Amino acid sequence: MDVPNPVYKVELNISDYHLLVIRDLMRMLTLQAVVQILFFLRHGDIELFSSFFVENTVFILLGLLVYWYGVNHLIRITNEKDKQDLNYYQSILI
Repeated sequence: MDVPNPVYKVELNISDYHLLVIRDLMRMLTLQAVVQILFFLRHGDIELFSSFFVENTVFILLGLLVYWYGVNHLIRITNEKDKQDLNYYQSILI
């Protein structure tokens, strides 16, 4: 798959696992922001980036952190065909 060059590139000295966590947090933050903007455009009585939205987004991001650094280390569901656990994490485009 050809991925276009990004406008900004940030290079971090972190593991692929932490990079996956950061990308997941960015993905969720982007989804939340887009949904908030679309709701604001559709319904004029909704405040853009209200305190409720910010609180809800922070709770979702904290939930993702609990998943990646808690649950994912306690319970791992794998495929019977892939016993070596080498390809456990989704591929990361670098």
